Amino acid sequence: MDGPTLTLLLVQIGLVLAIPLCMAKLLQRLALSPLVVELLCGVLLGPSVFGMLAPQLFAQVFPTLGRATQAREAVTELGLLLFVFMAGLELQPKRLRTLGLPIYWTSFLGILAPLVLGVDRSCCGRSSGATRRRAMCRCWRSSLGPFCPSRLCR
Repeated sequence: MDGPTLTLLLVQIGLVLAIPLCMAKLLQRLALSPLVVELLCGVLLGPSVFGMLAPQLFAQVFPTLGRATQAREAVTELGLLLFVFMAGLELQPKRLRTLGLPIYWTSFLGILAPLVLGVDRSCCGRSSGATRRRAMCRCWRSSLGPFCPSRLCR
């Protein structure tokens, strides 16, 4: 990895780590969960806020193509893998059996509801074939996204 690519990757990682820490200190009085703060920071650093307020700077810091983007996605996938691994280590089979039915229904409906709503929108809408195909693609992505690696679900 060359110098500018490594610098950009370190800037991206630094922002993704520093902004939630600063926001947690600022929002400490609200007693928000760390997960909520991190989600809020993701929205702030994403195209919805940062990309809208400073589109050129956003495109420089978080480019859509390039080696730094590939490295960032690899680090992100590694982090997700470690997160899921740690969640698996915390799993208690006895508690899962106790709470099994609500967990299964929540998981089932969490997949089925977006799928049904997406199929309904893509099949029953008054749109062209290409638009329907895109809607169907979004439907499958939204319902099966948690089970797909990120590069397959774009």
